[in-house]
Amino acid sequence: MSSDDYPHFPSSHARNILSHLLQKLRSRSSRHYQRYGEFLESAPDQIEALLWNCIQPDILRHIECEDFHPHAAIPRIPYSSLRSSTYHGRSIYLHTIYAPSGHPRLYIGQAYNTAFRIAQHLDFRYRRSHRSLHHYALELSAADSFTLLATLTAPGSQPGMQRPDLVLNILEMWCSLVFRTLRPRVLREWLPDGVEVGVGMGVGGLNLAVPLDQGTARAGMGTIKLLEESEDPLVREYCELVRSKGQGSRLDDSYGVAMSGAGKVVLTAGAVCAAVLVVRYFMRRTRA
Repeated sequence: MSSDDYPHFPSSHARNILSHLLQKLRSRSSRHYQRYGEFLESAPDQIEALLWNCIQPDILRHIECEDFHPHAAIPRIPYSSLRSSTYHGRSIYLHTIYAPSGHPRLYIGQAYNTAFRIAQHLDFRYRRSHRSLHHYALELSAADSFTLLATLTAPGSQPGMQRPDLVLNILEMWCSLVFRTLRPRVLREWLPDGVEVGVGMGVGGLNLAVPLDQGTARAGMGTIKLLEESEDPLVREYCELVRSKGQGSRLDDSYGVAMSGAGKVVLTAGAVCAAVLVVRYFMRRTRA
């Protein structure tokens, strides 16, 4: 599929999406207001500028161009942005996964140590104990690549940096909206009126959990319902796999936490595996 075959989005859409997202989070009627509202109201202009400046310059040029499309832009991004496996800082990254047919699927994630997080994704032992739609697609892929979308390097004294966790969540949500990696229902809820959701445009999104919920007990709730609504054969296959494992409708598919029937947070095997990998990683660095 050539870039001419993709629908194009307005050049201002990335900025519009960010402004709309922040406006919704500042709304007192939003369920996210308690967590994000006061934080954003403390310095609204400075925090919006912080978020915008986190985006890598070459990525910014592509998401602002007239013919932007989430997948068509990837081959044109300079290789310097693709070396995320050597970056050890905080970031938002894009994982492009190609099926044997050549069909691309996109996943966006966040990391406090990007190189370590990518190593987790590429470790089959980690994937085996941390099942997710993202990892399921990777297991069946023919090729894949990582792209560094944004980095969080601002000093702690800068407005907004008192809560870097919230900044990363908002950055991940924004990037997921720009690249259309969330489920269609979530995209319709969070994109501005008149902005194309992009369903059926040839790229499959692999993000299930809403990034804004990361770090809370709500993370991943309702993801099975979102799986059931998909027309993507791979997503439907994964949905059947999850149901056959008896994991229920309150599975967290992204962050290694599941909700028990009583509503309590319990660690999955993936979360335990991640903790072990973290310990091993820092032990190796200490010995080095």
